[in-house]
Amino acid sequence: KALCDYVEASNDLEFLRWRTGYTDHRSFEACSPQENLLQHCDRVIDLCESRFVPGTALVNYGDGDWDDTLRPADPGMRTRMISSWTVGLAFHTFRQLAEVYRRVSEPVRLSRIQSLLSRMRLDFADRLMPNSVVAGFLVTERDGSARPLLHPDDAVTGIRYRLLPMTRAVLAELMTPAEAARHMDIVGSELLYPDGVRLMSEPARYS
Repeated sequence: KALCDYVEASNDLEFLRWRTGYTDHRSFEACSPQENLLQHCDRVIDLCESRFVPGTALVNYGDGDWDDTLRPADPGMRTRMISSWTVGLAFHTFRQLAEVYRRVSEPVRLSRIQSLLSRMRLDFADRLMPNSVVAGFLVTERDGSARPLLHPDDAVTGIRYRLLPMTRAVLAELMTPAEAARHMDIVGSELLYPDGVRLMSEPARYS
């Protein structure tokens, strides 16, 4: 996303051809191969796709999203849970990257990212918005079923709404105008208090 923001602001398309290496994730030493930034982006997309929950174009929770206090105790949830905020941020970034590919005339890369964006949009609407309300998380069970968390249908946490998946999806243009308006109404009626807009409709309980 930082790369896309830079290119959008500067139109420095030549920067995308700059070559640099990688960092070994164990030793933190520089390592090869030297590749240009477009190739680095290819690897990011490959990694994202490798983390899709099976049968979807939705990246799994992994090591968590922005809020470490919501990290699940069960390590198996890393691959079976989806954060709507993470999906929204990935969609936003890939939508920006599509525009970068247009500017730099990369039709093969553009076609790939456009296909990915279409799949992500469909899966977001179909799976992460039960009853037309975005869930904070979706847990996929081993039998193929799924249940929302931080959603009015969540019978586990008692938390009905989470702010950031709503605002991120709106910023990412992942929702239709009508869906965005409905979620901003939810923010106004369920999350806005005298001390400001709260991150969740109810506080999380810790044990």
